[in-house]
Amino acid sequence: MHAELAIRYFESPSDTLIEQISESDAARHLKRHSDRTGYYPADAAPRDITLDLLAKSPSPPALQAVRELTAYVKANPERQQACLTTASSYLPEQAQPTNPPHLTWGYDIGVAMDAHASLNVAHPHFLADRDELWFYCIHEVHHSGLMQIHPMPRVADIDTVLEVYEFVRYATFLEGLAVHAARETRRLQDALAGDPDYIALTDASELAQVMSAYRRKLESLRSEIGRPLGDEHWQVVEEMSSGKRLWYVAGAAMAASIEGASGRGDLLQLELLGPEAFFDAFEELSGRQSE
Repeated sequence: MHAELAIRYFESPSDTLIEQISESDAARHLKRHSDRTGYYPADAAPRDITLDLLAKSPSPPALQAVRELTAYVKANPERQQACLTTASSYLPEQAQPTNPPHLTWGYDIGVAMDAHASLNVAHPHFLADRDELWFYCIHEVHHSGLMQIHPMPRVADIDTVLEVYEFVRYATFLEGLAVHAARETRRLQDALAGDPDYIALTDASELAQVMSAYRRKLESLRSEIGRPLGDEHWQVVEEMSSGKRLWYVAGAAMAASIEGASGRGDLLQLELLGPEAFFDAFEELSGRQSE
């Protein structure tokens, strides 16, 4: 409803529509995501977020493009179900997703928090290639399953280097497994080149560079545990999540290695156990392969 109401708002703005959007399940989901990640200030109410997301009116062609994409998604329930089915196949029984993603306007490209996910149908990436929305659907729905058993910590509560280090490992676990979950679907649809994470994963030289950089930055955090938390430690988080997207690519490579060596069942068991078990399994596997 979020995107559909936003379209109606841009067609004929009214405070009533602002209230309806702000009180929607999707808006509450976005508020939960913002509160946990710091996307907006903590005192931003759902209405504040809605007003910010809708502050810039789209051009008539852009609005029409979003209208058409929203209608396309709603007209393809079988692809929506395929998204949930694929994500579910990469999750343990205790973490099965229960909700299709909300269709939203303007918030990131796609996000998840706890048992809910969303996709921003106004994002240029989806408007340029609507098939990309289905791959991102797998990614975000996978999050919404895994977060049911391993909730994301509240970023604002992190106040030690150890907690930053643990957060990076959590994000590597969460994001890497979601990237991995969509990989085979992308491969079957000849769409690996549509996203930089998969380009890196399929280029041996690039992947080696990413893994080396990831290990170096993770070790830099580990070596600082016990020291006062500073901007330089949050800079590592920024470097991990942007640019070369180290924790996405490294985490997906770890997941692929584990599944390739031990099978899907063992990978799902590690998802159930959590980040520490995931990292321990990968380190054990790496040690065996280097012998």
